[in-house]
Amino acid sequence: MRDAVMNVGLLYDERFLEHRAPAGHPECEQRLEACVQALEQAELWSRFERVDARRASAEQLGLCHEEPYIRRVLGAEGLVGQLDHDTFMSPGSVEAALLAAGGCIALAERIADGALARGFALVRPPGHHAEPAASGGFCYFGNAALAAATFAQRGMRVAIVDYDVHHGNGTQDIFYRRGDVFFASMHRYGGYYPGTGAASERGVGEGEGKTLNVPLSAGCDGATFLARFEDAIAPAVSAFAPDMLVVSAGYDAHERDPLGGLRVDDAAFATIAKRLVQLGSEHCDGRVLFVLEGGYDFQALGAGVVSATRALMEVAA
Repeated sequence: MRDAVMNVGLLYDERFLEHRAPAGHPECEQRLEACVQALEQAELWSRFERVDARRASAEQLGLCHEEPYIRRVLGAEGLVGQLDHDTFMSPGSVEAALLAAGGCIALAERIADGALARGFALVRPPGHHAEPAASGGFCYFGNAALAAATFAQRGMRVAIVDYDVHHGNGTQDIFYRRGDVFFASMHRYGGYYPGTGAASERGVGEGEGKTLNVPLSAGCDGATFLARFEDAIAPAVSAFAPDMLVVSAGYDAHERDPLGGLRVDDAAFATIAKRLVQLGSEHCDGRVLFVLEGGYDFQALGAGVVSATRALMEVAA
């Protein structure tokens, strides 16, 4: 019988570090370095099946993004500056973004084919603010959205759960009119970036009722965070009965994070990871894919990634 631990995939590539942040920028290459170090210290790093990153093609990006936008980003490869007012570019940024997007697609394909049971995409730049025709919030392409679209293209019903402190406006926009992808987000709301994610945003047309937003107030603690998940998101995911669960895993709701303004602790993040893997077992034959989004305190970020990968590996904490 194949080792279940070794059937968990990890997407990582050192070229993600070539997306070089300006001095003092929170979305920096040290974020991933901290995650790798935390996984090594937890003796988990060598226990994954590694999945190689690959550049997404324009056709693959077209699952979620419009052609003029794709051409614009590709045309900026190698440049330095700003893709938009809050998304920076270094010479390696577009390459990193293409590798992150293509790697998430590759990981999704291996899970869909049954070659892997579950996976974690340790990527940057993040993706959930990338809209069909625009970058934003440090994001180039919708990494989690592209993974979800890959599963949906194969006829699978996909649920996406986003627990980054910022609303995943890009992911929501991509699937807002679709009935085959359910999007649920818990996020800080009220005068906070990106300003979307009201409870009244529920989808339109075939997508009506397939978007669920759970706004959180500033200062929300771990107990409230978990209660909102159990009261709203878990039953909604179960009712949708997905074939695949994709998680936009952000750790900037952590009490240590410099940007989030919430008070979620390590234990709450570990619990939500376990509950998501449990939901995947109940509804998706165990198929769960975590994709890294935000998280800007290195210690908290590393701890969150370790707890999520432990849950995916069914390793006792």
